[in-house]
Amino acid sequence: MTFFRWTLYGLALLVIVFAGILISAGLNNPPSTDGPLQKNVSAPLDSPSQEQEPVALIRTAPLKHARIEETFKAYGTVIPLQDEMQTFSVAFECVIEQVLVNNGQVIQPDEALLKILPSPDTQLKLEQAENELTTAKLGLKLIQERLKLKLATQQDLVVARQRLQLAKGNVQSMKRRGINGPRIIRATSPGIVFLVNVQQGQVVPAGVSMLQTTGQDQVIVQLNIESEDIDYLKPGQPVRLRPVHAAASRSIEGHVLTLTRKVDPQTRLVSVLVQPAQTQGLLLNDYIEGEIAVTSRKTLIARREAVLPEDGKYKIFTVKNGHAVKHIAGIGLENSNEVEVLSKDLHAGELVVVMGNHELIDGMAVQVEAKR
Repeated sequence: MTFFRWTLYGLALLVIVFAGILISAGLNNPPSTDGPLQKNVSAPLDSPSQEQEPVALIRTAPLKHARIEETFKAYGTVIPLQDEMQTFSVAFECVIEQVLVNNGQVIQPDEALLKILPSPDTQLKLEQAENELTTAKLGLKLIQERLKLKLATQQDLVVARQRLQLAKGNVQSMKRRGINGPRIIRATSPGIVFLVNVQQGQVVPAGVSMLQTTGQDQVIVQLNIESEDIDYLKPGQPVRLRPVHAAASRSIEGHVLTLTRKVDPQTRLVSVLVQPAQTQGLLLNDYIEGEIAVTSRKTLIARREAVLPEDGKYKIFTVKNGHAVKHIAGIGLENSNEVEVLSKDLHAGELVVVMGNHELIDGMAVQVEAKR
């Protein structure tokens, strides 16, 4: 009876376990209530958007009908007028005791420039001249006494007097030249010290230039140009001068004064002398840029930035209905800022592209930059 009971208990346990397995399998795979299984298919993507047309940012400027000058530039320096320069020298050998001025210094009349002394050799010559004067005086006195004693003739007296006059004149001449002591060299007119050629303690031979001065407004500009450009110039031609190293300097009007016909063997350039209309702002030896007008005429002109080279010709872009329009044109006169435009389909007042035109092609969309 006991065995039978335990057998029933075992069978009941197996039924419970089997039922749990079936329930678990049903929970993991629930049946679909919509019929056969459907595959999930993702919706097709929208078609790719069309690429936007590139737009170039540009800046424009109008064509104008005005006068244009064709110019070329030359460079040179400010130099003194040669016929206005004053050179200081002495007619005897001297020693520079003191230099009282410097190059470029502004001087006034009677201002001390140099202090000099006669050199030892010059002092010796003065002593010899004074000794000769003393001897000539004694010789004349002796001849006069001998003439009283009938031991000399009138001819001897004339010779003695001539010797005395010669010796006296020699001494006086040397003293007038300042040989008898220290001497100060002074300015005779207002101006600028252009060049000091000596230094303290230097022995300077007679007649050698010690110092040069020039008037403050007695300057000229020497420009140097290529030899092939000399035929474009003539006396009186206008020139605009500007100091190269002066910040925001204004140009000074001038004109061609002299054309030289000699090539410098070192620079291989030809010198042109230009007379400035005013000298204010020009410093001696300053570096100068000269802009020389070769020819001019009234014509259609554009800013230089608007004209681009292309296959031996030139192209200019205008704007129509928001797109670039290319024009083929020629050029005539030109300078550093403007160009003469030779074209039948371009007219004064039309806007041409001056910035951003390097990237443009004909028909390209553009946007004009707003004015600042």
